[in-house]
Amino acid sequence: MSGSKSHLYEFGPFRLDPEQRCLVRDGCFVPLTPKAYELLLVLVRMSGRVVGKDELMKEVWPNTFVEEGNLTQHIFALRKALGESHNEPQYIETIPRRGYRFAAGVLDVRDTGTSYVFETHTEAQIITDIEQETAHERGVEQTDSSDGAAFEESSGQVTFETARGSTAPVFHLKHLIGAGKRWRKSSIIFLPPLIAVVAVFIFGLYRSFDQKNIKPAALFEVRQAVKITNTGNVTTSAISPDGKYIAYAIDDDGKQSLWLRQAAIASQSLIAAPAEVKYIGITFSTDGDYIFYVVYSKGRGTGLLYQVPVLGGDPRQLSADVGTPVTFSPDGKHIAFVRANQASGEDQLMVANADGTGERKLAVRKFPGYGWFPHSGPAWSPDGKVIACLAASVIDGVTNTSVIAVRVKDGAEETITTQNWEYIGQITWISDGSGLLMTARDHASAFYQIWLLSYPDGGVRSVTSDLNNYWNVSLSADSKILATVQRNQLYNIWLTPFDELNHATQVTSGASTYFSVSWTPDGKIVYDSAASGNADIWMMKDDGKGQKQLTADVGKNYASSVSADGRYIVFHSNRSGTYHVWRMNVDGSNPIQLTRGTNETLLPQVSPDSRWVIYQSNGNLWRVPIDGGEPVRLTDKQSARAVFSPDGKLIACWYWDTPGAEQPRLAIIHSEGGQPVRLFESPPAVTLPIFIFPPTIRWARDGRALEYIGNKHDVSNIWVQPLDGSPARQLTKWESDRIVSFAWSPGGKQLAVSRGFDQNDLVLINDLR
Repeated sequence: MSGSKSHLYEFGPFRLDPEQRCLVRDGCFVPLTPKAYELLLVLVRMSGRVVGKDELMKEVWPNTFVEEGNLTQHIFALRKALGESHNEPQYIETIPRRGYRFAAGVLDVRDTGTSYVFETHTEAQIITDIEQETAHERGVEQTDSSDGAAFEESSGQVTFETARGSTAPVFHLKHLIGAGKRWRKSSIIFLPPLIAVVAVFIFGLYRSFDQKNIKPAALFEVRQAVKITNTGNVTTSAISPDGKYIAYAIDDDGKQSLWLRQAAIASQSLIAAPAEVKYIGITFSTDGDYIFYVVYSKGRGTGLLYQVPVLGGDPRQLSADVGTPVTFSPDGKHIAFVRANQASGEDQLMVANADGTGERKLAVRKFPGYGWFPHSGPAWSPDGKVIACLAASVIDGVTNTSVIAVRVKDGAEETITTQNWEYIGQITWISDGSGLLMTARDHASAFYQIWLLSYPDGGVRSVTSDLNNYWNVSLSADSKILATVQRNQLYNIWLTPFDELNHATQVTSGASTYFSVSWTPDGKIVYDSAASGNADIWMMKDDGKGQKQLTADVGKNYASSVSADGRYIVFHSNRSGTYHVWRMNVDGSNPIQLTRGTNETLLPQVSPDSRWVIYQSNGNLWRVPIDGGEPVRLTDKQSARAVFSPDGKLIACWYWDTPGAEQPRLAIIHSEGGQPVRLFESPPAVTLPIFIFPPTIRWARDGRALEYIGNKHDVSNIWVQPLDGSPARQLTKWESDRIVSFAWSPGGKQLAVSRGFDQNDLVLINDLR
């Protein structure tokens, strides 16, 4: 039999089909956006050679102007889809200041029926793949989409549906012929006898295979995601066991409230009225009749656990000291949670009756020697034998978080996986106990994704691989519907003239996150951005053009500060494992590590004479020569976000003169260190937007005032604190958005601001397999 030839590119476990416009891994479709697919196809077709960035942009975006950041963002998405990290590229290799190269060996298969043409660009291994797919037997409908994804919008809901393929077992026989030989292109190998034998073998194997023994964890994948809110202010959520209801919290102007809505229709009811509290966990009881939630109230250091009927009624407080969401035993008679015992310095895994009585301590972790239980919550296994917990520790200055199992009968810990992440958001069990779903951010990524952890073998793979953040996870009892909060930080850089501070112009675009901003002496803007999918340092002109990436494929890089002589940029990076202060030339070349040790060193700032760098580490401020040398500690109390005065003689910072204080104070110390010479209070109506660190501080150009970011009604503006002690005043009068960072241009005529908002919405992932 003969037929038209079709190309199939194979590399590793992947198969790229140009005709069907799809990427397949081990028989399962890998979802890609159309442009990401086109970019991958170009790289694969040109495998082995360096493809310049301009050439790639012309191939993928012909006759269209796009910034380099768009290309970098799609490269990141491809790397995530292929399962590789920036630090260990297996497929896509970055060639600094030149472009990218597809480094893996590519097998070009032209299928003509019974004849096979194998084309290779490396040492050849002739592989025969025999696939037996049983989607039709399981009633799985296959959709045909040239983009590999279908999009549907109706009833105010936006649906993203990935291209469907079989989730039944796909059998592969990889028969090695002539390993180590180099085959010429267009060599035709006829293998009908071999194929006949293999087919009989596979058929017999398939007939003997019992599909009922397939664990859902081995087949788990996302089929359909539906965003069911568009308010952008959802903080956490949980789905009922029957999958019909979702309980979720929203934040409106600093007050949070609890709501219940039906999953199928947009009908919701208020469960708990808005209050100055923070919801850290929502859980349905196993029978679905009650909602259990944990809140932190203003000024209180422990969480309060409440129970409220789903059908309405008054909340009832069950406990006054709960630090995480609760999880239920399979019979619904007991709950488990983590408590932070401040007196003993312990994190305690607690078990109690469902009404909060009868508490007992099951397991303990004590910081720093034995790590701690992160406060995202435990998960009780379906068989009731173990409680899965997050376990964190610091090894060589690097925070590692993993998942362990604690036996209910004796509190003994069992290792589930040796894999570590930087942070894990929340975990939940698949209904048959074959694995756990969780949200987590690995050390090489800037985004929280949904991961699958198989149990008990500990296998790990990502379920999502995109440029969104997913915070919490909650499954229906049959594990077919997942509720999560999709979090996006949509910040851009704005410029505003000194004499018209309320008339800002946006100079960057796109759905990304922009962090710190600073200026070079010649008027360019240096900034941190996740536009590439990773936190990197970039430079651009003050009109937003000429964007140039200065760091790439070397960990996460933040907090850039430019020396006044224009020679260097200092920043902190985890490229060596631990976050440390680094220095590089202003063009991104010649990076040099300035700090060492096991403690993280963060948020560096260069002195006006370009000789010194101040930074924070282990709760104190330090100073190190910009050319390298021994660091010197400047403060002995918790202090952060330091910045030199214009003459270099003083340092301003946030300072906690009282341990455990909710809000720090503005402080001024001598550049040589010591106790504060001045302390200032923030205005009562202003709260400091403390994300991971306190907000940016800048000195006024004349050195007579400090400027900082303050929030009022969840809107950020820049405030000015005169050094003469007079009351702080509001400098900008913006009525929306939040500020992450700001910096004045060298001449003081323009203000660059990283400003935007968080878009946090409730997403249901349906039809899980």
